[in-house]
Amino acid sequence: MLKKTSYLTLALATGLVGQASAAVNDSGEDQMPQGVEVPLFEDIQEQGPVELPEHLKKRIQENVEKQKNGSSNVITPDTTYGINFSQMGTYYIYSNNPEPILGSHLTNTQGGSYTTETTLLSNEMYVADFYHHNNSSLSGVKLGIAVKNTSSSVATLDVGQKAIRNAGYTIDMSTLVEVDYGKSTNYQTLTINPGETKVLMYTSLPNGYIGNGKIWMSTNSSGLKARVYFAHPNTLDSKIFSFPQATSSYTGFTSGTFKHSQRQAWIDANTYYPGNTFYLSSYEAQGNTNEYEYADTVGNTLLGRNKIMGNYGVEYWVGVKNSAGRKLNIYPNLTSPSSCSGSGGRIALWTQNTGWYTTSKITTAGSFWSMALPAPDVDGYSYFAYVLPGGACGNVKFEVQ
Repeated sequence: MLKKTSYLTLALATGLVGQASAAVNDSGEDQMPQGVEVPLFEDIQEQGPVELPEHLKKRIQENVEKQKNGSSNVITPDTTYGINFSQMGTYYIYSNNPEPILGSHLTNTQGGSYTTETTLLSNEMYVADFYHHNNSSLSGVKLGIAVKNTSSSVATLDVGQKAIRNAGYTIDMSTLVEVDYGKSTNYQTLTINPGETKVLMYTSLPNGYIGNGKIWMSTNSSGLKARVYFAHPNTLDSKIFSFPQATSSYTGFTSGTFKHSQRQAWIDANTYYPGNTFYLSSYEAQGNTNEYEYADTVGNTLLGRNKIMGNYGVEYWVGVKNSAGRKLNIYPNLTSPSSCSGSGGRIALWTQNTGWYTTSKITTAGSFWSMALPAPDVDGYSYFAYVLPGGACGNVKFEVQ
C-alpha cells in the first residue's frame, strides 16, 4: 500500500540551474531558482521506521564518544562549500564500459566478452554494480556476473543483497534496482568446485533494452575470480572465463574495481542555511575532497577511465548537525552536459523513517525535490543516504532550507 503523505515534495521552479560539464567543468556557480512545492508521494512504500545499518550504528557511537571528550565531528567546508568525505564500505566493482553491447562483442569465436575481472580476496566483501544496454540487434543477450574457482580446493561464496532488472527506458529501471538492492535479503552460501564457473545473476536483454544489476558477495576462500560479462544467447556459461575482454573507445566510461563502495560525511546545517549549497556525485570544480578514488588494478582489470565520475551506485551517508526543522531541496542535473536533459532526473534516498525509496522523476530543469530531515539520533546528527543510479547525471545539488 502506498502512503498518501510523505517526506517528499516536488517544487516546480522557474529558471534553469547552471551546471558544469561532465568531467571537466566551470566554476559551478548557479542561480538559485524559487518555486512552489507540489506534493508527490506515490512511490514511497509504507514501511515505517527501519533498522539502522551496522556501519551507521558504529559511527553514531563513535560520535557520542567524541562528544564526551569535547571534540567535534563536523567538517568545516572551504569557501566553495565543498565536503570532505571519508571513503568506507566494501570493495566496489563497477561495469559501464563499453556501455553499449555490440554485435562484435557476441559473435567472436568464444561467443561473448567480459568488461572487468576481479580477483576476490579472502575475508573481504564486495559490491558489484553493472549497467549496459543491448545495441547488438540480437534479442536474448545475456548480461550478468559470474565467478570461477581457479584453485584446486572447494570454495564457498556468501551472496547477500542483490537486484537485477531490464527495461527499454533507463532512469526508472536503474533507480528501482538501487532500491531493490537496499531492501534485499537474498542471503545464501554457494559451493564452487575447482574449475567450476557459477553465474551469480544475469538478465536476458531484448534488443534495445538496458540491463542493470547489483550484488553483495564475500568469501573466505582463495582462488575465486569474478567477471561481468555479456554473452550470445546460445553461449554456455562454462565459456564465460574464456571470453576476451571487450574493447572500447569510450575513454570517459569505466569498468574496474575500487576499494570503497560508500562515502560518509558530516555537515552543519547552519553552514549552508541560508543560500549555500553542496553537491553529491559532484563535478570536481565543486570543491569536494576524497569523493573520488582511483581504480585498484592489483590483480584486477581496468577498462577506460580510472575513476567513476559521478560515483554511480556508490552509497553516500551524510550526517547533518543542527537539523531540527530543516529540509533539503534537491536539484537533479538536467542541463550539463546537454545529454542530461533527455532521460530526466530520479535518485534513490534513505532515511530511518522511510528506508530506501525512489523519488519521482523530474523532467524540467530547475525543479527540485524537498525532503524533511528526520529527527537527530543520539549523537545529535540527522542521517540520510543517497545513490545516483545509472542513466542519471552527476552534480546533484543540495540546498538547506
